[in-house]
Amino acid sequence: ESLHVQETDGVHWHLLRCIGCQHIGAGFLIYKLRNSSVDVLSACHIVRILELISVLLVLVHCSAETPNLIHPNYLKIAKYWCYSWLAMNFCLQTAHRWSLGETVITNVMENILFQMDSLVCVIIGVAWLAFPEWLLHRQVRIHLGVSHEFCARLMGTDFLTSSVISSHALHWKKPTDRLIAIDCRSLICTLTLAAQVWSQYAYSDHWNVSHWVGISLISSWTITALLLRYHSAAQIKQTEEKMKQH
Repeated sequence: ESLHVQETDGVHWHLLRCIGCQHIGAGFLIYKLRNSSVDVLSACHIVRILELISVLLVLVHCSAETPNLIHPNYLKIAKYWCYSWLAMNFCLQTAHRWSLGETVITNVMENILFQMDSLVCVIIGVAWLAFPEWLLHRQVRIHLGVSHEFCARLMGTDFLTSSVISSHALHWKKPTDRLIAIDCRSLICTLTLAAQVWSQYAYSDHWNVSHWVGISLISSWTITALLLRYHSAAQIKQTEEKMKQH
């Protein structure tokens, strides 16, 4: 095995599922925005760049602080894989001239919620990167090891990088592109919530009742994202109807 872990547990699998939720959301976003404007594609490349740099930092930390956790050859392969994709995304981003966009959302509610979403992503991501054991130890019934911290930090990189979309979506010209960004957040939150509830019941010996605090936070985030989605879709529909009348 690449990971030198004697036995996996419900905490490992929960963290990996949450990572998978983030990657599904990122894949959905990039696929849906593949034919969008330059500033939208630029944001997608920045997501990849920030994620790859963050993962590289986690891998370097792992090789320096816990060299026995992952086989050195696997670490080397992972690092070169990150370097290759990082170089490609830097080239694509440079070709797009690191465009940010010129539009600014005038709707106050969307402006606030997009920025709050970005802020929450940064806070959660940095927290998981900085002190994963402290965040986990009150929620679990088992002894935590370095492998749990490694998985938690990888999850933190995903939360951190997803903040880019929320902050950049404020400058996208097309409301439909911003709606896709909201769909991405709704998808990630819904899948993560499902993973949390599943883990709470499927691995009840590994998670204690404090895990419900995290579940309630994700539930609030999911509801907010869905309400914003409904609000934005209604606004787009109203705009289209007005254009038809004129």
